[in-house]
Amino acid sequence: MSKKILLAGGDSFTDPKFFSMDKSINSKKRGGWPMWPEILGKQMDLKIMNTADSGRGNDYIAKQILDKIYEYKDQIDTCIVLWSSIDRHDFHDKKKNLINIPHDLLSIWGQKKDIHRSKKNILAKAYAELFMEIGENNFWENILTDTFRNMWLVAEACNKYNIKFVFRQGIALLDHHIWNEIYDEGLICSDYRIEEVNYYTLCDTNKYAKMLNKEYKKNISYPFWEYDTSIVSFTNKYPKKLTISEMDRHPSAEGQQLISKYMAAALDVSSASYM
Repeated sequence: MSKKILLAGGDSFTDPKFFSMDKSINSKKRGGWPMWPEILGKQMDLKIMNTADSGRGNDYIAKQILDKIYEYKDQIDTCIVLWSSIDRHDFHDKKKNLINIPHDLLSIWGQKKDIHRSKKNILAKAYAELFMEIGENNFWENILTDTFRNMWLVAEACNKYNIKFVFRQGIALLDHHIWNEIYDEGLICSDYRIEEVNYYTLCDTNKYAKMLNKEYKKNISYPFWEYDTSIVSFTNKYPKKLTISEMDRHPSAEGQQLISKYMAAALDVSSASYM
């Protein structure tokens, strides 16, 4: 009898191909170690199916997970997703059509020099122009709904096939610090500004977030939109031990070990839902 599957999804915190761009450190400290799905899957004696890809947004993550769930169905024992931020957008699922807002926009505006980001990104340029349009908009409400809807659809698919699942935030759902810097420098018109209190109100009142809390609270670490519930909030408390370097705060090998333990504990808590 073949092993059942541990299905994992996420971005660079989960991607088995991840390799740090910090060239100031030894290459052995930049990647190549087992990521948390590989560690946890081995401990659980499950076949590992890791769909994560660095830099991806939640729409891409959800689509990859849903495709595998509907392909393998009850062959999947457990599904764990480390969700990304709401300001990453994928178009046609191609890397060249990936927009990582706000970093790509900062590059276009000449405020940040990232060698791996292109000022020729036509889609990012269109977004840069969008953020200067004055007038009421529902931008933040819409992209929050997109993420919460994706989470709900994955949760419902897991429930349909009796798949144990856990959702956590890898990076923060929204990095308020960098957005505040953008606003303060006048790079975006005030109609696109979102105060933290308004952000939390949008999250608290979102119909899909409320549905997730009602039906799957044990699985999602509610309220998952707060920074303190994210993986990065913990690894950043012990950067020398759990992150790669001062320039790269991705989890180190030891950080990945810790995430696997954290996920194992989260599965124990959520498993009551399946008994």
